[in-house]
Amino acid sequence: MADRMIQSDLSEASLEVFRHLNRRGHRAWMTGESLAEQMLGRPPAFVSLQTTATSAEIRDLFGQAVPTHPRGRVWQVPTLSGPVDCQPCEESDPLNTLLACRGLTSFGMAWFPLDETLKDPFGGYSDLTAGRLRLIQPNASPLARNPLLILSLLNRVARWGEDPDPDCQRALSTVNREDWESIPSPWRGAALKKIFESAQPARVVRLLADTGLEKALGVLSHPGTAPLVEQCTDDPLLGLSIWLRGNRPGRFLRRHRFDRVGGQRIVRLLSAHPLEENFSARRRSSLLRLAALPALDREALFWLRENELESAPASDEIRLTQKRLADLRAGLEDYFKREATAQKSPALALDGRGIMAALGIESGPNVGQAIEYLKREVQANPELNQPATLRSLLASWHPDSLPQSPSNAHGT
Repeated sequence: MADRMIQSDLSEASLEVFRHLNRRGHRAWMTGESLAEQMLGRPPAFVSLQTTATSAEIRDLFGQAVPTHPRGRVWQVPTLSGPVDCQPCEESDPLNTLLACRGLTSFGMAWFPLDETLKDPFGGYSDLTAGRLRLIQPNASPLARNPLLILSLLNRVARWGEDPDPDCQRALSTVNREDWESIPSPWRGAALKKIFESAQPARVVRLLADTGLEKALGVLSHPGTAPLVEQCTDDPLLGLSIWLRGNRPGRFLRRHRFDRVGGQRIVRLLSAHPLEENFSARRRSSLLRLAALPALDREALFWLRENELESAPASDEIRLTQKRLADLRAGLEDYFKREATAQKSPALALDGRGIMAALGIESGPNVGQAIEYLKREVQANPELNQPATLRSLLASWHPDSLPQSPSNAHGT
């Protein structure tokens, strides 16, 4: 029997809340997601109970209790081992009716810890141990009545790999934007972040696409998004960025009150994607902008684009894009090598003006070429770094692209 298998290791502090209610003549039972976690041997973050005590009685019984939902629907009682959420209910309501409001069968159970009995009218224990998410009333639109259940459902898919049954998936497909946005925006943002920080975010990405729920969230994901998300569970913000490709990430993140630092990184990543369209291996200024990105972001962007192109159907256009991306990576590596060499080299004894005067040219790319030439010579032999010696080196340096100065052009 399930009531014999339940791991009832509630702390003494939590049990005392049940005892105190019982002493005052009020029944109390553990229920909801916290009970499901407890039954699977995973200590819940908080204990959730229902009681026949009214809101006023909970307030009077527990002086430190604070309401956490409008109209006193839930009161949080602090204890030494963590919070206990107390939900008042009408004593006249049948227990099965109260449990049916929990939406999912695995949440619709009641555990009475003082006499260690379990009430499981909807087969929730069987679904829980099978990793199955099933609605208690599949035709009653429980997700529209209780949108917070959507967050719990998605979280369990991402965190524990539980599977919504067909009725549950159909219910998800009926959720509209109004239902989704009735959930407080900070809770939505926190839930999405938690989903992508979980072990299996790709399962949720597939579920959102298959049920059409992503449209209610204001997202249209690219085909092939889930396999990419699956490969970057060690970088949750990259996974979320992949999911938001082609959308307006800044607006989405603001609407969901996403944390500012994480949101800034997502916008930065998607602003630079795809790399070959936003940066050029031929322009130093472009390489400079790319080099200014954090190294983690650069590698993430190269990885993402390389995998996108690799999974695309082969074509001349794809091969050309792959070449542009490879050239960009090579150009960036060459840029970093030149920068490292420049940092090791001492400052030249001849500045740009002196070089232009020695060569008889105006400012332009040839000045940069001359500087690079002198730096290489000085790095090989630091004793050459004297103004007169550098002028002498320039006198024997004649690049093909060096134009004649006006004086040279007319004086010969």
